[in-house]
Order: sequence, then C-alpha cells, then structure tokens
Amino acid sequence: MSISKKALDSIHKDALWKILKLYGVPQKYITIFQAMYRNTTCCIKTNNGMTEMFDILTGVRQSCILSPFLLLIVIDFVMKKTVNGRDYGITWGSEKLADLDFADDLALLCNTQDELQEMTNSLQCNAAKVGLCFNTEKTKAMVVGNNTVSALTVDGTDVEHVAISSISEAICQMMVM
Repeated sequence: MSISKKALDSIHKDALWKILKLYGVPQKYITIFQAMYRNTTCCIKTNNGMTEMFDILTGVRQSCILSPFLLLIVIDFVMKKTVNGRDYGITWGSEKLADLDFADDLALLCNTQDELQEMTNSLQCNAAKVGLCFNTEKTKAMVVGNNTVSALTVDGTDVEHVAISSISEAICQMMVM
C-alpha cells in the first residue's frame, strides 16, 4: 500500500501531538514542535498573482528535516493500532511478521485474502483517523504461488493483482515498485 503523496499535507496536528506524547517524546519538544506550527499561513502563486493568505490547519512542513521523522512516527502508530491484538501476518521464525515498511510504502503480509482484506480495511480506518489516505493507483496486491484470488479493495476501488511465483521474486518486485 502506498500512502498518498500528500501525506505530509494531511496529518492532523492534534493527532500528531498525542502520538508523540504516547511515544514518550518529552513535552518540552512537543511544545517546540507545536510552536513551529502555530499560526502558520500561506498563499498560492497563480497566473493572476498571489492568492489571499490562508491558515494551514493540517500537515507538516515541506522541506523540513523533521517532517519525514514525524510522518514515520504517525505511520508506525497507525500500523501498531492496526495489528494490535490481531493475529495478522505470516510466521517468521517464532514470531509473526505483519508488515514491511519503507518510508510511505507499506507491504502487508497475510496468509489469506480474507485476512488481508480485513487488515487493509482496519489500516485504512486507522490511517483516516490521523489524516492519512492511500494512493489506490500505486497500491498493488501480490499473491505468492498459484492461488487464485478475488479483488482486494481499498476505499471501494479494486487493487491491481501482481502474480508472483516465489518470495524472492516478490522481494525483487517490491524493490522495483
């Protein structure tokens, strides 16, 4: 699954502050971050000149060294909420592995399609609570082996299936996407 390219613009700031607190970030740093985002405004340059200034109510700053870190914390929180108390994932040694994440790309790992659809629905619900949504055009479903599957849906949209014959081929495909 791919988080929308506008992920940095869509994070709910109040949710971000609560997540940072839950993760044990000292309040003095949260207060500094809040000050950075307090009373932020912007305008847009158009062919007719500049628009009126407007308040920025959601999101984190573009081109700020802190923004990717804040986004990753939010994504980690959403994934933990999604898998907490559930038996999602595949067996990896003596543990369950439910997801592989790289920046704003997530690979959900499940043994059955029903489990994958349930996990996808839960992830989508938890992500929406903090302002994140998924780019259905970039989202793919990979099925390892010769299994025939019905469509996986994200936000009511069928996701493209990619047939894979082995785990190593799946890893190579994920690197290309």
